[in-house]
Amino acid sequence: MPSSRRRQHSSSVMGAAVLPRLRSALLSRYVREPLIVLLAYIPYFFARGLAVQNAEQAFDNASHLVQFERSIGIFREISLQSATISYGFLVHAFNAIYFYGHWPIIISVGVYLFVKNPRAYVITRNAFLISGAIALVLYALFPVAPPRLSVLGVADTLQLTVPVSLDQSRLVNPFAALPSLHVGWDLIIALGIFVAIRKPFARAVALLLPPAMMLATVVTGNHFFVDGIAGAGLALAAFVVAVWLYRTWPAAQCRLLASLGRPRTPGP
Repeated sequence: MPSSRRRQHSSSVMGAAVLPRLRSALLSRYVREPLIVLLAYIPYFFARGLAVQNAEQAFDNASHLVQFERSIGIFREISLQSATISYGFLVHAFNAIYFYGHWPIIISVGVYLFVKNPRAYVITRNAFLISGAIALVLYALFPVAPPRLSVLGVADTLQLTVPVSLDQSRLVNPFAALPSLHVGWDLIIALGIFVAIRKPFARAVALLLPPAMMLATVVTGNHFFVDGIAGAGLALAAFVVAVWLYRTWPAAQCRLLASLGRPRTPGP
């Protein structure tokens, strides 16, 4: 066989061997999951830009929210922060809960569930995606400025503990107050831990996280009480839907593949 043909044959053999490996790598959950996170962030980036353009509407909506809370007797943001701010250790504690109890906890628990309990991970991930998608629509349609920006007498306490200005970050939507995903996503994490871990102490600690975050969002001036209530309600609904999808999707996938003439047993 001429050398040129041998080289051609060798290249085709190598290509035939590499392509399946490449396809397998792309289908691997170790590659797929980071891609899902990256793709999920893109709509958030555009929603942030839209919210920043509607700053005036965000402040008007915050005023409406204050009026609503007054009408139902739960406007206690100023009094709660005032009662806390004279105790430095409490302020720093709530600042730490708000900052470190969100993404660091979400990433740590997400990695743990991904490795140790794929079933709980899939349910938790889907709950994040569902609640995040709905929240993005609400942020675009009803932007709300946080109390630290819109309510006279409410301070931004986070700067006392964390040397980061969230208002200057392009990764943060300053008018994404309603619903509070700090509260909502911590509730999803707590439910994910509750599903994955049977130890009573771990479950108890996990279930303490959402109410602690609820208080932290108000004390730090980043959310109204209504924001946290809405975030918790949205997260709970999303988790229920995610559990339902996990239970019904394999059978639905079987029916879909059978209707396409490709019957097979789908994975979880």
